[in-house]
Amino acid sequence: MNLYFFISGVLAFLAGLGHSYIGERHFLPRLKQCEDPEHFGIEGYVNRALRATWHFVTFALWSAAAIHIIFAFRQLEPSMIIVVRIISNFYFFTGVYLLVLSRGRQVLWIVLIVITALIWIGNI
Repeated sequence: MNLYFFISGVLAFLAGLGHSYIGERHFLPRLKQCEDPEHFGIEGYVNRALRATWHFVTFALWSAAAIHIIFAFRQLEPSMIIVVRIISNFYFFTGVYLLVLSRGRQVLWIVLIVITALIWIGNI
């Protein structure tokens, strides 16, 4: 078993869970407060689109977590290594983007960089 991939998968799953919880608890309710009941047209659509996009990130994290955990229990073939490297690039660039965009205040970037490091170490 590749322990590095397994731990990165668990961290990715927990990051997705935290992302979904924080969004539903703190971020998305504020969108509902901005809706005007008399003009429920475009504001309602935008709010639903933002909610869908928010949870899309959660589903992406969970899907990648499943791939990590599956790969943790298999001998990696060359095609699997390519998939692992693409996923690690996703985490790395997303983590750097969050670091720059939030000026370090968004803690998810730390988790994403740790996941990236675990994948890179597990890929050696």
